[in-house]
Amino acid sequence: FEVMSPDDVFRDLMAKVDEYLAAGDSLVFVIDPSREQAVLYEKGKLGTVFGRADEMTFPGVLPELRIPVGPLFR
Repeated sequence: FEVMSPDDVFRDLMAKVDEYLAAGDSLVFVIDPSREQAVLYEKGKLGTVFGRADEMTFPGVLPELRIPVGPLFR
């Protein structure tokens, strides 16, 4: 998990996501408080956006785990 701060540069954050995936992490979530969303990144796939009304899922790692996004931003 990476949580974006107001001074994060998107390009730099995406470089960090790429580093995690290249190092062998299966999933990387970026939590964006300003947009109140979470984005799931998997190697070779586009990001999957989860909004306040959604539940984050962890495909291939913890398929039964579902975490509501909304409470992250209370």
